[in-house]
Amino acid sequence: MSEIAAQTFYSISFYKGYLPLKEAQQAQSYVVLALTAEDSTLLYDDDAFATCSIGSAQVTAKAPSPAPEGTVTPENIELGHHTSLLSSGTVPSPSPPFISPMTYSPYPPNENCRASPPMLSGSISFSGIHNEASGTAGHGCGVSFYLFHKRDVQPPPIRYYVSPKKVHRCFLGCERSGCSCNRIHFRPGVWRMRLETLPRLPLTVARAGQNVRVAQNHIQPTAGYFFSLGLKAAKVLPAVVPTMCRFNKACRNGISCLYIHTDQTVTPKQTQTSGISLCEWSRHVMDVALSQKEAGRFFEFLDEQGVHTVGDMQVLGNVAFDSLAARIPPQWAEAFLTLSVLRDLDTKMPLQSALMAFPRIEVPVELPVYLNTVGDLLNLTASAFVQLPVAPFVMDVCSLIRARYGTDEAFNIIDLKKEHPNSFFSNATRMIQHFCRTRAHCSWRKHDPTRPVVTSVLTFVDVNRCHCHRNGDNPYNTHEEHIEASFPSDIEAMGTPSGSWCQCMRRGVIAVNYELSTPSGSRCSEQNAMGKLASLGVPTWGVREVFVHGMASKKEANPLFPCGVCENMLQRVTKDVLAHYGGDITLYMFDATTPRKIVFLPIPEISNRDSANFKKFVAEDLRDS
Repeated sequence: MSEIAAQTFYSISFYKGYLPLKEAQQAQSYVVLALTAEDSTLLYDDDAFATCSIGSAQVTAKAPSPAPEGTVTPENIELGHHTSLLSSGTVPSPSPPFISPMTYSPYPPNENCRASPPMLSGSISFSGIHNEASGTAGHGCGVSFYLFHKRDVQPPPIRYYVSPKKVHRCFLGCERSGCSCNRIHFRPGVWRMRLETLPRLPLTVARAGQNVRVAQNHIQPTAGYFFSLGLKAAKVLPAVVPTMCRFNKACRNGISCLYIHTDQTVTPKQTQTSGISLCEWSRHVMDVALSQKEAGRFFEFLDEQGVHTVGDMQVLGNVAFDSLAARIPPQWAEAFLTLSVLRDLDTKMPLQSALMAFPRIEVPVELPVYLNTVGDLLNLTASAFVQLPVAPFVMDVCSLIRARYGTDEAFNIIDLKKEHPNSFFSNATRMIQHFCRTRAHCSWRKHDPTRPVVTSVLTFVDVNRCHCHRNGDNPYNTHEEHIEASFPSDIEAMGTPSGSWCQCMRRGVIAVNYELSTPSGSRCSEQNAMGKLASLGVPTWGVREVFVHGMASKKEANPLFPCGVCENMLQRVTKDVLAHYGGDITLYMFDATTPRKIVFLPIPEISNRDSANFKKFVAEDLRDS
C-alpha cells in the first residue's frame, strides 16, 4: 500500500453530514465496517466485542482487549460528560493511518471472502422498519456493524476508493490475518464498538438545505444511521445531524448506505431565504435540541456575534465559521449543527436555489446554460471560473461556495464499466483496442513483435460549425476564416463526451508509433496523429481530446504520458484552442492494456506527472489488483 493510497483512504469521510472543521477531522478518523455472517467468529465469539448502552451507567463487555492509549472506548465513557464543540476531549486528534502488520493465521483464507466485493452489496435488503429500542437489524440480514479507528485497519486496493467523495456505502471487514481478499483487514484485539445493538434514537437529519426531525420508528437501518449512533455513543461527536439519502427507499446501496433512509420525503424549496431569521428558519426542529429558555439564550448569543439571518450564516468564510463554532458551548452543539446544515449544499442542488440563500442576489439569476447545479460550479476549472459571465455579487457568492468545499480533485477517473456501449469513451477505447491488436504491423518497429506499440487518438470538431466557448455559446464569434477541409468517409463520428465545454460532435484520427532504425530514431503516435490532422486541413484549434494507450509484451505500459517533445507540441495546440474558445485539450490515459478505467487531466496540467504522489498513483495504485 503506497503513501498516496493510505492518504486517500484517510481522506474519506464515512460520516455524511455537515460538521465544523475539528469535528469533521475527528469523525474522519473513524470508519464503519460491516461483518457478514460467514465471519462467525467475529459475530458470536469476539473477544473484543463490546456494547455501550446509551443512557445507562452499565457497560457490558466480554473479555475486553486493552485499547490503545487515548482511544475512545465504551469503558471510559462517562455519562453526563460532554466535550466542547471543537474540543476532542478524550478523542485523540487525527493521526496518520496505522497499517496493521499481516501475521500468520491458523485459519485458511476464506474463498467466499476472496470472491466477495470489498463493499457491502446493495442486494442485502431491509427487513422492514424497526421499532425496537435495541433491535438487531444486522442479524436480520446476516450483517453486523462495527466502529473502528482508521489507524487500526488496512484499506483495500485503492481502485475501490480512488474518488473519495464518491464513497457512499460502507466496506466489508475481515479479521483473518494473511488473507488475500479485498476486504478491509484489521488486527485481532483492536478496539471496536458494536453498533447495531445500540439503542435506536430519533435524529434531526438534513436534506436539500432543510432539517427534519425523524422518530426512530421512521428510520430504516443503514450503516450511516449506525455510524452516527456510534460516533455519538463513543463521544467522538457531541451531536450529529446526518444527511438523508436522496434516493431513500429506492437506494441501491440498501443497508450499506452511509446516508439516512426514512419513510419521509423532503421537497426542495426554491425561495428567497437569505433574509429569514435563524430563529424562524429552525423553529420546527429547535424545540427538540433546546428548551425554549435555552433556545432564547442561544439566539441571543448569535445576535451578539452579528449572525441574525440565513444570509449572515451563508456569507461566513470557512475560517470565520470555524471561529464561531469554537465559541459554541457543548450544550448548544446539536442546535448549532442544525443551523450549520444551511451551509451544506448538495452537488445535485440547483444552483439557482443555492444562490437564493445568500444576500444581495436578485431573482431571476442569469446563469450560463451549462451551469445548472452546485456540482457544475465546483467542477469548473480555475480559468473557466474566472471567465464566468455573471453579475458581480453572483460571482462573489459562487467564489464563497467554491472556497467552502474546495475544488481540487486529486485525480479524475472514468469507470468504463459504467459507460454506455456506444458512449464517446467506449467508442474511443474500442477503436484503440481494435487498431493496436489487428493493424499495428511489427514491420514498422524493426520487425520486432515484442517492441511496445503506442496508439493515440486525436479527436477534432468541424471548426466552421463550432461556436462553443468555455463561458457558453458564442454565436458572434464570426471573425474566424472559413476552413476548407473535407473529411474522408472512413472518419466516423465518435459522439460527444459528457461534461465537456464543447458539445460538438467529435471525429477522430488514430495513429501508432514507429521506429525503422536506431539512428533515425522513433516517431511517437501523438505526432503521427497530429500529422494526419494537418494533412486533412484541420486547424490546431479544432483538436479537443488526446487518448494514449500502450501495449508491451514484457510489462504493463499504462498509464502512458506523452514524451517531452509531444507535450510541447500539445501545449502549443492547446494555446490555440484557448485563444479561440477559452477552453483546453484533455489528455486521457488508460489504466491497463485491457482497460477498465481512464485517467484524465487537462494538457496544461501534464506537469503534475512529476509529482511524487501522482506518479505513485498512476504507476502503482491504479493498476493495483
